[in-house]
Formats: sequence, C-alpha cells, structure tokens
Amino acid sequence: RIIIKGKTFLAFNYSNDIYISNLSNKIKLVELENDKLNKKVKRQENQIDELKTENSMLRDLVDRLKMRFKRLKKLIKDKFFTKHKEKYNEFTDDLFRKDIISRDTFMELKNEYINVKDYKKHKQKDDFDISI
Repeated sequence: RIIIKGKTFLAFNYSNDIYISNLSNKIKLVELENDKLNKKVKRQENQIDELKTENSMLRDLVDRLKMRFKRLKKLIKDKFFTKHKEKYNEFTDDLFRKDIISRDTFMELKNEYINVKDYKKHKQKDDFDISI
C-alpha cells in the first residue's frame, strides 16, 4: 500500500517492474520517476532560457555603458581645447579622487591635457617665431 497526497494506492510487483494502481489505472513506478525527471528538466531548460535572455540584456547594457563612457572621455578631451580647460582638468581630478574613473582612465585624460597644453605652447611659440 502506498499513500500519495492522501490517496491510497496498491503496489504490485510483476517481475522486475513495480506497478502502482488506484484500481482505475496502473502506472509503472519507473514512469512516475521519468515524468518527475522530465518536469525537472523542463523547468531547468526554462530557467536556462531566462538566464540566457538576462545575460544577453546585461551584455547589451554593458556595451551601451561602454559607448557612453567613451563619449564622456571624448567630451572631456575636447573640452581641453577650450578656454575652460583648467575647469575640466579639475573635474577630471575630482572624478579620480571620488573613485569614479580608474587610474588608467585618469592617466589617459591627464596625458591628453598635457599634450593639449604642450600643443598650445608650441603653437603660440610658432606664432611668435614667424617673421616676414
């Protein structure tokens, strides 16, 4: 006798197979296990599909954030060519001190700032050295 969810079933052993019957139908115990495993596999496949979808969405988000960060760096670099370059230099320092940008990004922006200053110095020098 087997009780499943409050229902009583009879178990019969014919050869190597065990059958469970509630007098209206007979089910091999192996079939019950297979059904349970199939349902578990289906649930796991659904979970894998959901995780793949989520993973894809996260990859897209990371790609968009990378692109925006590149544009932000370009904006800051472009601002170094304006009359407000000192303000953007200080802004870059603040971003680094507050751990918003990495050391590598900070050094990249600093090098750009130094290159712009050097370029402007040489340009001014060239302007003064030219004589007719």
